[in-house]
Amino acid sequence: MNKVENYVNELLDHSASRNLLFHSLGHTKEVVNAVNEICKHSNVTENELNVLIVAAWFHDCGYVKYYIGHEEESSRIAEFFLTGLNCDREFIKQVIKCINATKYSHIPSTLAEKIIRDADMYHLCKPNYHIYEELLRRELELHQGFSLSDKEWQVQNYEFLKNHQYHTEYGQKVLNHSKEINMQIVKENI
Repeated sequence: MNKVENYVNELLDHSASRNLLFHSLGHTKEVVNAVNEICKHSNVTENELNVLIVAAWFHDCGYVKYYIGHEEESSRIAEFFLTGLNCDREFIKQVIKCINATKYSHIPSTLAEKIIRDADMYHLCKPNYHIYEELLRRELELHQGFSLSDKEWQVQNYEFLKNHQYHTEYGQKVLNHSKEINMQIVKENI
């Protein structure tokens, strides 16, 4: 696990110049921590936990090359690195499935997919959520020419929060409560 962590730390640290204000090394570390937290409250095996932690480390590595479609590049990076470590083929396959489950359009079906999705959206329930939303806004402006007024951004942000759902039992029972508080704050800002 240390080899994966060291590799991703170095990869994302060197890409800091790509203006990844939200999808940074900090976000990756927070997703790894969120995976650990959600797994403590879920019925997962040690192997599933290992798959999820590795997937969390790699899930946004593709941003170093592509902004759109980064998940496919993240999967390629993970597969190349894990193959070089002689990891079991089935393990690598499960890691890639979890990485691909972070695509927002993907509907998670397995517990592992649900956990990684909830971990990737953990920031929605944090008390300092407004900082994350502003970092994301600035990153979208830089990478996609995204330009909305403050009110338009808040409306879009509110709609996102309203339509988002956590998939694990822990997410629905624990994380969702804090997300709803953030959603109310955003609504009040409109």
